[in-house]
Amino acid sequence: MTAKAGIQKALFERKLLELGLTNQCTGRVLQRLSALFTAEELLSAIETEVKECSTPEEEKDRQDTTQRILTLAKSNYSVQFFPEQHLSERVIFPVTAAQRNGIEDARFVRFQSDDGTHVYFATFTAFDDQLGIPQPLETSDFFLFRFITLNGPAVQNKGMAIFPKKIKGL
Repeated sequence: MTAKAGIQKALFERKLLELGLTNQCTGRVLQRLSALFTAEELLSAIETEVKECSTPEEEKDRQDTTQRILTLAKSNYSVQFFPEQHLSERVIFPVTAAQRNGIEDARFVRFQSDDGTHVYFATFTAFDDQLGIPQPLETSDFFLFRFITLNGPAVQNKGMAIFPKKIKGL
């Protein structure tokens, strides 16, 4: 499993808002990040935030918030299988904290790009007992699978669909 190289701050901030994870702590962590940041930079910003706690109550609130921020960040990753592995051996298990209670309702759709190539998407919900994080799973070869988070009102409560090709160029 490998992490994505960069996380877009604007999209990450939007997802935190949608999940109800915005407060003063979140704001201070985000202020320490550039427009495109790495997981290591996020960890550093969180560590700085936790170190600056002045009371035990603040420390607990910050620990809770920063743990949820990390859970969201770790929801973006890849899984790589090898050509010598038979398709029946390529099993995807919940691996992140956000998925610890399951990867629910995955449904694959074969999507055709304008150039005729195909990619497969599955939408699912990662569930950790507190947060349900709608996510797509993407693969073009069934060897490399990318997991990312989605933003926007359509992804709330599993209210989304993937069509097999673009409609009117979209």
